[in-house]
Amino acid sequence: GDVQDDDLTTNFIKQIGCSDIATGYKHLCGEYGTASAFGLWMATTILKEKQIPEAFQLQSKNENEIKNILLYNHHSTIHHSLILVTAC
Repeated sequence: GDVQDDDLTTNFIKQIGCSDIATGYKHLCGEYGTASAFGLWMATTILKEKQIPEAFQLQSKNENEIKNILLYNHHSTIHHSLILVTAC
């Protein structure tokens, strides 16, 4: 969502070792303090529909069944949130 802060997100992804990064959401909603609410809606939609809409795809397409989504958000590099969304 904020090109100046993209390195922070990239480093976080590398540190936690995620290999199935396929989505993003701030290119759709923008950068603001509660953007993670949009991300949470997006995560629940993906789990409900069992597919990632093309508009959400930023990197490789994930062919595996999606069971968990870790939503990471930061705003102004000081407000960080992690939300784990799991399919029932």
